[in-house]
Amino acid sequence: MEQYNVNEIIIYLRKSRADSESETVEEVLSRHENILQEYALKTFGHLIPAENIYKEVASGETIDSRPEIKKVLSLTANSDKYKAILVVEPQRLSRGDMLDCGTLIRVFRYNNIKIITPSKTFDLQDQYDLKYFQMTLQQGNEYLEYIKFILNRGRLESVKEGCFIGQHPPYGYDKAKKGKQFTLVPNEQADVVRLMFDLYVNKDMGCNQIASELDRRGIKPQYNEYWSPASIREMLRNPTYIGKIRWNYKKTVITTDEYGNATKKRPRGKSDDIIIVDGLHDAIIDEELYNMAQEKSGRNARSRGELKIRNPFATLIKCGTCGRSMFYQTFKDKSGNYRCNPRLCCNQQSHCHTPSVDYYEFEKAIISALKIHLADFEFKLNNDDGGSSALQKSILNTLKKDLDSLDSQQSKLYDFLERGIYSEDVFLKRNAALNERRIQLTKAIEAQEQAVPEAVSYEEKIYKLSQAIDVIQNPELPAADKNKFLKSFIKRIEYYNDLPCKGNRFIENSFRLEIFFL
Repeated sequence: MEQYNVNEIIIYLRKSRADSESETVEEVLSRHENILQEYALKTFGHLIPAENIYKEVASGETIDSRPEIKKVLSLTANSDKYKAILVVEPQRLSRGDMLDCGTLIRVFRYNNIKIITPSKTFDLQDQYDLKYFQMTLQQGNEYLEYIKFILNRGRLESVKEGCFIGQHPPYGYDKAKKGKQFTLVPNEQADVVRLMFDLYVNKDMGCNQIASELDRRGIKPQYNEYWSPASIREMLRNPTYIGKIRWNYKKTVITTDEYGNATKKRPRGKSDDIIIVDGLHDAIIDEELYNMAQEKSGRNARSRGELKIRNPFATLIKCGTCGRSMFYQTFKDKSGNYRCNPRLCCNQQSHCHTPSVDYYEFEKAIISALKIHLADFEFKLNNDDGGSSALQKSILNTLKKDLDSLDSQQSKLYDFLERGIYSEDVFLKRNAALNERRIQLTKAIEAQEQAVPEAVSYEEKIYKLSQAIDVIQNPELPAADKNKFLKSFIKRIEYYNDLPCKGNRFIENSFRLEIFFL
């Protein structure tokens, strides 16, 4: 065993699905820390200092969802101080997909970080250790997929029995254990749920009005400071309140971009996938009142698939003050005629006090901003010769070729050792020299990659902006089609208005916009 200074070693701790469910995260991490510290004391003569111990409290299968492993990777990649990672077993580092495994291997291998476990030390510079480590992580990934399959099958059976298996109970309920299963028990917030349905059905109030009424009464929502119409709308549709269990209503879906960066989304499930069964818990709302609420919701064209998009900038425009989405609002008189232009209003205007804006004034400002960006890209296209970028890319390609050549040399080195051409002494010296050169090349490549500017296709941006201006100005094109096109290259639009909101939505106001492109 190579001797290390304990200040050069990082302990990484994480609870996995293989651990007993009867133990809490804290209990597992504490037990594993004791095992590793005993090993460190016996092997290195000292305990690992507390500042070198990283405990993963958050659960997550990917590197991106685990903040502590990200810190460990950053430290080992950017500092020469650390020489080894001490873990209970390799799978504690990752049981994610092969992309995550590859990230770990690249960082630890090219920075010459050893992986120490009580049973074995992995030197990723050694081809046999590298293959064994890769195989161990892959087996962990396969085991994880199998465990997930078994657990999901068990969850589905529990749902069909009427149990509540979600992590967070709906507003108005507490999660409670009933035998070996979990169910829901109404709490003091159940009266608030009854009030919502009463206001919606019997008092004929809309979701905006209900949100304002609850805020006025000082009733707080489950997670936020103020009530939102969207959260109330979801509650009014939730069959849990009539004693049902709903499953697969929103499933977590992982998507990636062309670079492999993962994003989690929770879209509504397809109607065929959604399961609704009788629950073990008591209802808060009478089924007749619930059905009346669904009937009213249908009359208001709020049911899924019936809501027609009227705003080309739907979900794109955000309030610069509070970050909430802004909605498209129209104003009709008693005879059904529009009495003024539509306006864009913040969902939380009653709290952030950001003035609304005339839709057509906003549209003019967007077109003006897009024309400025268009002129900027046209100037860059005509004045960018790409000389500096081409030189930097050439240097980067040369460095990568040198690294490939180094891999070939190292492979031959092992071959010569096996065939007896090189003695062990000669092998170790030459291998150490190659490893040192690898570290230098890897760092040079990373530095060069940061120096090379991201390739920008000005022609594509110019085309998109020109098309966008035409699309927005085309009165024949439906708002839904405009919205889909704008979302293909605009991430969000932030609306700022520093004038005080005096309650007069028709006031002339100045505002500014910031457009963020994909």
